[in-house]
Amino acid sequence: RTRCSAHSLVRVLERRGMRHARRLFAKAEIIGADINPVVLLQARKHRSDRICFVYASDHILSGLGGFDAIFCMAVLRSAGHYPFEIFEERALFLETLLRPAGFW
Repeated sequence: RTRCSAHSLVRVLERRGMRHARRLFAKAEIIGADINPVVLLQARKHRSDRICFVYASDHILSGLGGFDAIFCMAVLRSAGHYPFEIFEERALFLETLLRPAGFW
């Protein structure tokens, strides 16, 4: 399983197409997550049997089980806008979602 922001995944899909995403993550179940409902509506146009999109709440993400990889551009991009403690809390939470030997 791979988690990434819905916004980032939609940009890849719109630029390169679904075929490119399937090639890039050949055997992955991809879960795009975002807190923006407009982005989620756009993203859901690109869902498939291996790509789905969910609201990015701690409860929902925790319920999805372990991830092999997490790509979290929004958290990293927002690092300068929040106190370090909030950034650190979010980063540590994302780390709890990883399976052993997973990466982000």
